[in-house]
Amino acid sequence: MSYQQDLAKLHKERKARFYPIDGELVKAKAELEDIRRHIREAQSELDRLSELRLEIAGHPSLRNLIVAVCTVYGISRDELSSELRTRAYVRARKHLCYIARRDFGASLHQLGRILNRDHTTIIHYSRSAGKNPGTFKDETAALDAFLYGKDAEPMVG
Repeated sequence: MSYQQDLAKLHKERKARFYPIDGELVKAKAELEDIRRHIREAQSELDRLSELRLEIAGHPSLRNLIVAVCTVYGISRDELSSELRTRAYVRARKHLCYIARRDFGASLHQLGRILNRDHTTIIHYSRSAGKNPGTFKDETAALDAFLYGKDAEPMVG
């Protein structure tokens, strides 16, 4: 064999060894996407079961908390999950994340889906509200009244 033939043969062997053939690569990508889909479905099911567990135990559900936050802050459910970044909406989102994580054990994934936000944004909201929970003192009292008995007065601002 000539030098060129040897080089071509080595190159072909190396390529076959280090790169799966296209069919295998496509199959591996499809399997990976299928696994990711199953993980998302399992996470959604766990979130739903967690919420049901709280409802069965007699605790307010996360849905009740969302309604309470919207009522207390005087905003709609759509505004809560919208792209708007005005102070009232951001405060409502932060407060929701803080209470949902602290009292309801809501996951980052679950809150991210509810608010149409990335999990890192949910972490930021929870931490910033948790650093100074006194700033939400009046709203927290109104939420507690709404969730655990009395009617809450809508707060504006």
